Amino acid sequence: MIKFKSFDPSPGMSGLVHRYMLTEGFVPSEAPLVMMMVPALMEMLSFVLSNGVSTLHTNGKEIDTADAQVLGQYPTSFQVAVSGELKYLAVHIKSPGMFRLFNLPARRFTSNIATPLSELIGKEAFALCEELKAADSVEKAIERIESFLISQLSKSNAKVHKSVEPALAFIQQSKGISIMEVAIHAHTSPRMLQKIFLKQVGLSPKEYVKVTRFTQALRIIMNSESFSWKQIVHELGYFDQAHFINDFKSISGQPPKEYFAAYPTAHKFFSDY
Repeated sequence: MIKFKSFDPSPGMSGLVHRYMLTEGFVPSEAPLVMMMVPALMEMLSFVLSNGVSTLHTNGKEIDTADAQVLGQYPTSFQVAVSGELKYLAVHIKSPGMFRLFNLPARRFTSNIATPLSELIGKEAFALCEELKAADSVEKAIERIESFLISQLSKSNAKVHKSVEPALAFIQQSKGISIMEVAIHAHTSPRMLQKIFLKQVGLSPKEYVKVTRFTQALRIIMNSESFSWKQIVHELGYFDQAHFINDFKSISGQPPKEYFAAYPTAHKFFSDY
């Protein structure tokens, strides 16, 4: 059995961290746990808290995993299958968190393949992982992670462009907006907005708008005992149902009806974003 438990960040870290998510349990190799990872407008640090052996497959391909990994924004859904002894602590980071932490172009992390933390900070990553495994409790591990994040922010000294936060907030609060409208709200040009987003957020403005509407659709579905696709089209400002279906399919790989038939609880993994 697999258990999921979330933890809130300390008040001082709430501007960077959305939450911590512990995944713990054992899954036999002959019956791996299959999850659909849907875009959730977040970035993630993942730490292994045990010395047990686990196996990870992404879209059917076995992936070599490190004890500490970085995963940026991803604009499309992908399937993950895990087995073995699992004890992972994921840090769900708010955009543009990876840019703030490492002062590197966020686009390099935009993939469904994680980057080992050691590629970014060297031997310090291995020492951190050993400390986390030795922690007396998950709460102690989180305290150590927060200490690392504070130190990393200081070392990075990355400067977030003044247009990023207004643009992100405007996109999340609006329905059916154009990139020109976002740029005007953020007091910049569409071309400059594109450049800033790719560097600091990891997605283009167009990708971010599309993923935002996708997650809003999931939220409507999750919070509604009954709904219609026409209702979603109207609430999210799509031109018509065909445009909604095309957008949904470009992210999930399937039309809405087929997607939820195959993954009826997929939206629940990131339901509070």
